[in-house]
Amino acid sequence: MLQNEVRPVFCGVCNVPVNEGTDAQGNALVICPSCGVSDTPENAVREAGEYLIDKLMREGLPESNSPGMTITHPPKRSFRFILSD
Repeated sequence: MLQNEVRPVFCGVCNVPVNEGTDAQGNALVICPSCGVSDTPENAVREAGEYLIDKLMREGLPESNSPGMTITHPPKRSFRFILSD
């Protein structure tokens, strides 16, 4: 990924791009058009970043149980917001 590349945030459940909107008080929200999950843009981007880190750790560091070294991953976590592949 290029440093200036922007990747859209997707719903982690429906795997569709989220929409931008506002709540009744005029605060910014991101909303899944399919299931309705929503949060602030800041929280959605933070969680999508956590998803990316989790994905890279799992792909870059496979589980291993060789002599002298045991690598295990924590239980797979579900994310409300993810980055597109």
